[in-house]
Amino acid sequence: MRRTITQLKKGLLFVAAILLTSTQLNAATYTAILSGAFSNTATWSGGIVPPLQLQLGDDVIIPSGITISLDQNLEIASSSTLDVDGALTGGTGYALILTSGTLSGTGSIDVDSFSAAFTSGFSFTGNLTTNAFHSTNANINSAATIVVDNTLYLSGGTMTMAAGSLALSNNATIVVDGGVITLSGGSANLANTYHVMYKGATSTAGIELSGSGLTNITINTNSGQEVKLSNNLTINGDLTLTMGALNLNNNNLTFSANGDLAASGSGTITSSSGSDITINASGGLSGTLRFTSGGNTVNNFTLNLGSGTATVMVNGDLMISGNLNLQQGRLNIAANKLELDANATVSGGSANSFVITGTGGTLSLNLNTGTTKTFHIGTNNDYAPIMIKSNSGSVNTRMNIGVNADVKANGTTGASAGATQPLVNATWFVASSAAAGVDVDMTVMWSSNMEVNSFDRTKAYISHYVNGKWDAYASAAATMSGSMYSMTRAGVNSFSPFAVFDENTTLSVDEIAANLAVNIYPNPANDVINISVTGNNTNMNAEIYNVSGQVVYKAAVQNNSSINISNLPDGMYYIKLNGQTANGTQKFIKQ
Repeated sequence: MRRTITQLKKGLLFVAAILLTSTQLNAATYTAILSGAFSNTATWSGGIVPPLQLQLGDDVIIPSGITISLDQNLEIASSSTLDVDGALTGGTGYALILTSGTLSGTGSIDVDSFSAAFTSGFSFTGNLTTNAFHSTNANINSAATIVVDNTLYLSGGTMTMAAGSLALSNNATIVVDGGVITLSGGSANLANTYHVMYKGATSTAGIELSGSGLTNITINTNSGQEVKLSNNLTINGDLTLTMGALNLNNNNLTFSANGDLAASGSGTITSSSGSDITINASGGLSGTLRFTSGGNTVNNFTLNLGSGTATVMVNGDLMISGNLNLQQGRLNIAANKLELDANATVSGGSANSFVITGTGGTLSLNLNTGTTKTFHIGTNNDYAPIMIKSNSGSVNTRMNIGVNADVKANGTTGASAGATQPLVNATWFVASSAAAGVDVDMTVMWSSNMEVNSFDRTKAYISHYVNGKWDAYASAAATMSGSMYSMTRAGVNSFSPFAVFDENTTLSVDEIAANLAVNIYPNPANDVINISVTGNNTNMNAEIYNVSGQVVYKAAVQNNSSINISNLPDGMYYIKLNGQTANGTQKFIKQ
């Protein structure tokens, strides 16, 4: 039996030797003798064109002084060799594919596409230029000069620059789809303008984000996947969050003056208390900051936009553990909450930089006994801050405050009182986390352009919507500081909507609704205004006032009648109507 097995082994070895010898005997050397097309028989010694896939042991030689034009794909596989001491060029759509074997020589290669899936065998020391470089475990271990004109694909494994140099042409793109690039003796020149796109599964950012020429970044991973930063990141172009998440991973994110967030996409940012976000974008951000659920905490958040009206939008609640620095520009949190931790601080804040709270949005700050906090909030158009002073004996609490550019007849709903009533056209929504024991002084601030319907700031007061109505309070003259006016209400211990009225403001919901039944048109008007009211109003008394409060017209009028105003000087006027079922004052412009 042993003799039989021994004889069988000898037989198998003999067959293997025969097959190997046969393969080696079939291997060929192809030497270019003239410049020309790769597929042209005249190009090659003996008129024999190399196969499209080089076989085991095949050797293709392009000597110095010879230029071969690649007019078909060429694959170097098995133990074959392509030796380029001359030049190999390629037309559009043709690829040089190196899956194994050897690429050697000192000449130049300029092809449309170069695919590299090897860990050894690259000994080429010339110039390699390609429109697209596809890397799957490409190991560059010789002093080649590689230039990628359009796209570097990192499609899996590691592209190792053990030697040589890699450079990107202007506006080239690195596509990361399961691969990484490392430097271990070689170099990468990323000074030209270039872009990076992430696709596929979760990846950790590498040197592709470290170049001085980095401009646009696109995150387009599979759903639920992310790109983790390994260093701080500055956006100098567009950050596009198409899908997936950008995980700051305790690094900082900065938008430079030229940086922007694209409006398209559904991707998010994942942050924690170890990361800062700084936005210096000149025009604000085109897109909305979206944070991953559970990843919406930032240490320091700095807003320093190019103008006081530039805006950054936030879609979702945001927590700040360190500092909110409002230098310039507006932070629009819409209907969300911007919450500062108990020990967090606020820097800056002014008419040039504040938080837009929107409908239902709030800025949330801790308020301890004996302290004063200023909430730098406003509407889409106006800065309307509020200062809360905690009086002695007041309990510690968290104040949640927002402001809207309107005053509703019943606090949060109903007719708009700002359409007819003299008031500051804003409502401050104030809430406390403590159910009882809070005692504060409240100071609201506004600018003159928020005042409507001949509001008299010398006889003003803060009204509180409580027990189903707006209450009355002792009036006083507003305090002026710079371009802002302010009014204080002391000893506030219950919370809901607050607004600023004067002594002439109508508090009745029914009367406010009646005012809205009056329609004056056209507005602005040149010579004639028309009167239209709802309800049974046959005869009415009309009075027209100028902005100084002087009556400039008075007469009995009927519904759907007209008044000639051609003799009035151009400017703003108020018409007051008293009828059977509709009473109201409307503003109009004579021009």
